[in-house]
Amino acid sequence: METDKEYLKAVGARILSEANDLKRTVAAVAEEMSVDLDVVKQIVSGEVSKEEVFGFIDRFETLYPVDGGDLRLINDDCSNGVVYFSRQVSEGTSRVFNRLDREGERTPFYEYRDTAMSKISPIKPEWIKQLRVVLDADPYNPDVIYNNGHFMHQLTFFVGPVNFYYEVNGEKKCVEMSTGDSCYITPYAPHTFTNRSPDEEAYIVAVTFGGNVRRSQKELYVLGEQRVGKYALDLANRRGARSQLVQQYMENENYTVEMAPSTVPDLEKVLKGEVDVDNTVLASLAGWLNVSVSDLMLPDD
Repeated sequence: METDKEYLKAVGARILSEANDLKRTVAAVAEEMSVDLDVVKQIVSGEVSKEEVFGFIDRFETLYPVDGGDLRLINDDCSNGVVYFSRQVSEGTSRVFNRLDREGERTPFYEYRDTAMSKISPIKPEWIKQLRVVLDADPYNPDVIYNNGHFMHQLTFFVGPVNFYYEVNGEKKCVEMSTGDSCYITPYAPHTFTNRSPDEEAYIVAVTFGGNVRRSQKELYVLGEQRVGKYALDLANRRGARSQLVQQYMENENYTVEMAPSTVPDLEKVLKGEVDVDNTVLASLAGWLNVSVSDLMLPDD
């Protein structure tokens, strides 16, 4: 596990690196922030308290175009690369969530417990016990309450008689799962779980993770929904998605259809989504647009 001294040295080095990127020396930072030079030297050397360095970062990001979150480094909470989380500690995190039942009453649905997690890992596993018991596999059972889906990818491991429900294109489905079964759930797919036996325990371990989009979440918030939506591709229509992708790169280069060389065939048909694109056309498009072929590829290409 990283000590406070090691952590503060790492944060200090990160601050110094950011100052260098801003073409500032330690002395220049001290002068512009009206902070004693010796204090700034101690900060970048990791020789002050965590409270002092975080206070400095707060001031640093108000003066310079810097995200303070990039300077407050993650504190390594692993011991020799491992996090151990005992059953007793897990039980101490227990909390019960209620959902509506067929009578319109809020009754227990899940018991949640934390499991081993680390600040430096994108994986967030939870132990979840199914408290709502049903006696069928009807995905439209009024005691079965779906969530709206969530941002995270989810791998689920099953123990006991668990009913797994999910919704695709407005159609609800149920799969009877048992010990040793597992499933993967994509982001924003509505789903839920129940116990199908009044005499047995049923629970899951839901392992969630955010993927590449999660790592870019702060930047996406800053861009806003309208600008981000402009670049979202509808992969259900692959020709249309390809057209949109090519148009984005054309706009980046201020290119028009008329500017395309003869080595780029069928550009108008590509932009109208009228033709499929093979590797030869991709290569010619990439050469014209000054990008790599992989930049123009869609998932599963």
